[in-house]
Amino acid sequence: MVSCGTKIGLGLGVGGLAGWYVYRKKHQEAATLVLGGGVMGLSTAAALAAAGKRVVLIDAAHPIRGSWGVTRASHFRIEDPTLLQMGLYSSKYWKALQEAYEAEAKQSSILKLEDAHFYHCTGSAMAGPKEQIKQISSCVTRELGDVPEAQHELLSPSEVEERFPQLKLDSNECLIYMPVGFTMLVNNCLAALQWTASKAGAEIIEDTVVHIDRECKEVQTAQGDCWTFSKLVITAGPWTNQLLGKAGLPGVPVIVSNEQTVELQPKPGLEGSYDWDVFPLFTWSEAGYKGRGKDGGCEYYYTTPHVTHPGVPSEGVKIGFHRQGPLLNTEEFQVSSSGKASVYKLPHLRKEL
Repeated sequence: MVSCGTKIGLGLGVGGLAGWYVYRKKHQEAATLVLGGGVMGLSTAAALAAAGKRVVLIDAAHPIRGSWGVTRASHFRIEDPTLLQMGLYSSKYWKALQEAYEAEAKQSSILKLEDAHFYHCTGSAMAGPKEQIKQISSCVTRELGDVPEAQHELLSPSEVEERFPQLKLDSNECLIYMPVGFTMLVNNCLAALQWTASKAGAEIIEDTVVHIDRECKEVQTAQGDCWTFSKLVITAGPWTNQLLGKAGLPGVPVIVSNEQTVELQPKPGLEGSYDWDVFPLFTWSEAGYKGRGKDGGCEYYYTTPHVTHPGVPSEGVKIGFHRQGPLLNTEEFQVSSSGKASVYKLPHLRKEL
């Protein structure tokens, strides 16, 4: 990294000049730049640094980083073979990372053990039309075999009411329950990823990219810094097209929707009935995990249980909708021409830009 613009510094004697040269050489060494510090960016930075690359990650520190709320879900109730295998692979990574981070916390005078916990097994369940849920069951059995993550039960409405009195299904529905499923604590998860990336040697910078010069291989930031890169990796999620535009490149078919979540407290007398050691991740969908209904959309809502972990601002059970909110086409969340052409393919209820 060097400061942009022309700056001249003079040293006195050979020692001063040598020191100036070493400083400039060190900071002008081209790095692999990773733009975006969410899950993908931090994982990429950690892997590249562990492989011996000089890595600099630049992140604008957006308050939500593309995440909906303080909890997310990691589960295997998926009818798509590729996504199912990806979920299994990532789960092994998360468990290994949490183990390492908790071991670090036990040796640290700063990091608390409770802050190192982010991958909590709560089990998971999905309900919907019987044929859709049975497709998920078949895919899980076929793709995952007899691994613990594949173990599941199919429950009828009466069995669901007995096992989970918080839920009530229609007669034409059933539920798949999987004892292995995880509620993720977003902030602790990101902190763990930042820790492992930094430990591997990656440098993490909070700054905003204002321009990308592909010819000179430089990235300029809002703080006036100019980073020279050998390779550039963009892992900016919903901000990807905005960064591609700053590099003079066409956007990709990424479309952002504005989804809302709420947290609801149980009724009086039912306190604790939705806590994460009692209630699993739960989803209801008319067309499975990634399917679509007859109108081309998909009614799909999900919940994560109330988190009772210290330091986590969870007010109750989180309820959200997937693929229901308005599609965005703004300066921040730009839609490319290829994205506009693919809107009709989305399993969203709303398709207006």
